[in-house]
Amino acid sequence: METSVQGMDTKIQGIGTTIKGMETRVQRMDTRVQVSVQERDTTVQEMRNSIQGLETSVQQTNDLIKEILQADLTSESGRQIIIPLYNKQLRKHGDQYKIGQNTFCLHQQLKLESLFNGRLISDIKMLDDGRLVFCVPDQSKVLVCNKDGSNTDTIQIRGAPCCLTPVNSSTVAVVVVKPFRSSFVELYDINIKRILKWIQVPGMKSACGISAMHTKLIVGGLRSLLIVDLHGKETIQKIKIRCTPEAIHASDNKIFFRNHHTGFISNERKKLKWYSLSGKKVLGKILSSDPYSITSLRDGSLYVLCIDGSIRHVSPDLKHEKTVNAYNIEALKGGDIVSYNAKQNTMVLRNKKILNIFQEQQ
Repeated sequence: METSVQGMDTKIQGIGTTIKGMETRVQRMDTRVQVSVQERDTTVQEMRNSIQGLETSVQQTNDLIKEILQADLTSESGRQIIIPLYNKQLRKHGDQYKIGQNTFCLHQQLKLESLFNGRLISDIKMLDDGRLVFCVPDQSKVLVCNKDGSNTDTIQIRGAPCCLTPVNSSTVAVVVVKPFRSSFVELYDINIKRILKWIQVPGMKSACGISAMHTKLIVGGLRSLLIVDLHGKETIQKIKIRCTPEAIHASDNKIFFRNHHTGFISNERKKLKWYSLSGKKVLGKILSSDPYSITSLRDGSLYVLCIDGSIRHVSPDLKHEKTVNAYNIEALKGGDIVSYNAKQNTMVLRNKKILNIFQEQQ
């Protein structure tokens, strides 16, 4: 019996050892389970963060879509619909030019006299792809070329093209004076060099200029701004104002212009004026010299070329303005046509018979 008891005791010890081994394995399994749970929790949290980020992106996209449906879709430079919204986001993040500081450096110069045989150039714009478009009224032509003057294409016009504005990357709207007839707005595809449509705008004056905003074209008449809706069966809206506008430029739901000079007192001639489409009224700001040509920059501020040869930089809120510091750059002085393209970050300025091409400094 003693031998049997000793055998049972040995078996019991073996069972105890087995139980201890099982406990150890259970502890290890419990540890692995805890680690797995922690890893799962971490993964779940990362997924939650990703989902929150996705929800934020979706909300931002929805906001952009709302702005696309409601806000400025097309500007003078023919930028694509996302560009004004991108510019608005830049303005929200404080990416603005310092008022009065010259942010452009001279990149290239073209001698217009040799390029166009001394012909009159009445308007110049740069497209989003960098090509330049010129109005040559005494030859009844619109010319298109690269920014270095190469690969010149000619679009023959029936009449005298006075001014133009890009509508999109391949279409320009041109104000054309017909012999013994009134002025027309004509749309041309510059790639195939063909007219797409022509629009007669009663009361339009060719000297007022032309600009694009939303799906509309803005021209001027006697004491009026005329808005042509290209997608509304060419509906024409007439906004009565107290002067005949010139140098029309549309940007950020505002139509900028200057007074026609004849018969106005000095302060009226020096006013930069704008019509607010939201406020439906005309406001103005007196500059140090008569405004002559107007363009808007990437942050919504304005460069206003004045008759005294200076450039006035006007803040986006239109409250502040300073003369641009030219840093002795003669090409910035005494010009008569200025235009900025936001996609190319490039400004063109005609100074006498030279076209100066400025690149924005980063």
